[in-house]
Amino acid sequence: MPNHDFGGHDITEALKQTFRNRGTDLKNQSENFAPPFRNLKEKQVQWKAFLRKTDLKSENSFKILIEKIQKFLDPPLDSISYQEEFEPSKYFF
Repeated sequence: MPNHDFGGHDITEALKQTFRNRGTDLKNQSENFAPPFRNLKEKQVQWKAFLRKTDLKSENSFKILIEKIQKFLDPPLDSISYQEEFEPSKYFF
């Protein structure tokens, strides 16, 4: 994983604020990454349209993208759930 320059507090606070702004319960965050969501044909189509519209290139399907996002976000989201301090160096460096 590439080197990221952020502190654990920064990312957990950003995640909390994002979920708060969206009105999404952090306790149910795993549903956002569950196979039913990542396998939705509609989401596959939206991902391809996004890539086309933004002229971005990606070798990743929507399913793979969501799996990578989940792998990245699970540690800080777990820290929030367990009310523990998130230490990025344990996971990303």
